[in-house]
Amino acid sequence: MLSKPVSMEQLAEALRRASVHYFATAYRFQITALTKRLDPPVLHDPLAKQEGTPTEEELQAFTRMLLKFQHNRSKFFDPAVLTGPSWEILLDIGEATLRGESVPASSASASTHVPLSTALRHVNNLVDAGLVRRWTDPTDKRRTLLELEPIAATAMQRYLETAWKLHPQSE
Repeated sequence: MLSKPVSMEQLAEALRRASVHYFATAYRFQITALTKRLDPPVLHDPLAKQEGTPTEEELQAFTRMLLKFQHNRSKFFDPAVLTGPSWEILLDIGEATLRGESVPASSASASTHVPLSTALRHVNNLVDAGLVRRWTDPTDKRRTLLELEPIAATAMQRYLETAWKLHPQSE
């Protein structure tokens, strides 16, 4: 954001920052597109088997596990609130909470791979539902930070512990 009046130097610097951000974002999307063409289990799941194709029985078991995760989630969070990218945002903020950090709203939104306006609408819904706390970064007034509300942090911790127990490799 620039406040008026704007000098040529300020405008040039803002355009430089915007172009760096644009090219960094474009680069990330290109890398994502390239990696999706490769073997996804090898790239994205370090716990995945490295050799061969899963059998039908393994895929069926995996599908059952995913359904268990889905049903387990609804025991801790209202499914009506966690529509669209809301769950991804909540997971991203939850992971930061486990590190003891807050998350910039732009970072949580970017984790969803949906348009920023859509992601921010879901952030607003999570704030309105009392799951996420939002405030202005005291060191950079242009940035908004997010963290789980205590009740949501507790529910996320319990959900993750339960999901960990359901995961066959945690045994």
